[in-house]
Amino acid sequence: MNTERAGEQSQDERTGRERDRLAAQRTALVSVAVRTTLVALKFVFAAISGSMALMADAVHNVSDIAQSLALYTGLKISGRKTEAFPYGLYKVENLISLAIAVFITFVGYELARHAILGELGGEPQSLGWTMAAMVAAMVISFTFSRYEGAVARRTGSPALEADSRDALIDTLATLAVLISLIAAYYGYNVDLWATLLIVAFIIYTAAGLGVDAIRVLLDASVDRELLNRVQEALQTHRHVIEVHGLKGRNSGSYRFIEAHVVLSVHDLDEAHQVSYRLEDAVKEIAPNVDEVLIHFEPERRDSYVYAVPLAEGDRVSDHFGEAERFVLVTVGAEDREVREVRYVRNPHRGEGSGKGIRSARMLIDEGVDAVFVREELGGKGPYYALEGEHVDAIVTDAETLPDALAQEQISLEVPIDAAESHA
Repeated sequence: MNTERAGEQSQDERTGRERDRLAAQRTALVSVAVRTTLVALKFVFAAISGSMALMADAVHNVSDIAQSLALYTGLKISGRKTEAFPYGLYKVENLISLAIAVFITFVGYELARHAILGELGGEPQSLGWTMAAMVAAMVISFTFSRYEGAVARRTGSPALEADSRDALIDTLATLAVLISLIAAYYGYNVDLWATLLIVAFIIYTAAGLGVDAIRVLLDASVDRELLNRVQEALQTHRHVIEVHGLKGRNSGSYRFIEAHVVLSVHDLDEAHQVSYRLEDAVKEIAPNVDEVLIHFEPERRDSYVYAVPLAEGDRVSDHFGEAERFVLVTVGAEDREVREVRYVRNPHRGEGSGKGIRSARMLIDEGVDAVFVREELGGKGPYYALEGEHVDAIVTDAETLPDALAQEQISLEVPIDAAESHA
């Protein structure tokens, strides 16, 4: 058994996570290169054409380079765990997302201000070449936005997702410039309305990014749909009786899941093994889970059922499989008071080999928790059948039913007569 499993991750999982982190970092470096190229392109054609709209677009694109550098830095350090930050620095990505949301809002403000003040448009020169350059800039921004978005979805990085949205907004901002240039080419002025429409989209996108980042930073729960899938995965395990206290939170690209489960096992080592299997089940259906914390507790019982193999009357049978019948005694878990006594005939008596195993399975089906026996069952078939379902085999030298029950502090002074037994 793997007693050191808790808190560890499989080699494949660590390799996959490291691969995703490196892919996100490479994409952030590509973002720096793309943004630098676009800024250079726009500054050059702003100088050639004399377009104030293009110059404004180039100026606010300078901040995009700083964002991309911050993105790379954040991704570089976000996965580290230290003594001061044992849960990792994953939320650095969410801080970056919030910062990008603020930058995007500033971009929207600048575009709106220039439009309202009439600084977009004008009478630019070299319209043909400038419009062609803006189309090229839009193609570059849009293509990179789609590529970065795909990497963000694959790696689960919220910072890359935010940066990809910003690249899309840059495409729309460039579109505003292109519309301004086309309008000027044909003698129309639609700068104000086109720009304000794009600004509305920019503000809406920035608000979404900001809300998402703040929710994670404040440890808001993961979405209800995911928690429902996790609960279903936990409840399908045969040893799980109840799942309660299920909760989860996001941290950067990763999730932390915590659950309290009631298990139908009483052995501590087996309970640990079940919890490991539950962790694996959660990680299979929930992407990018850093840690699954399972708190387990044994099944709460208000009563227990004891079985005693009987020969004649209330005499304990010397041979488990040869018992004429079994008496099932239901006892309160706290007060040890007898709540019910009933007899079950043994239909497997005299069947030859395997009768002990079949008798054991019959008692398991009756919901028995413990069986009294006068013979040691260790190494025999009935023992393994009972052990597999966590039914205790209590060895006794008592000859009568009351004496056997007395070993477990159960008082049954007047045994029920054999004639009152049930088939």
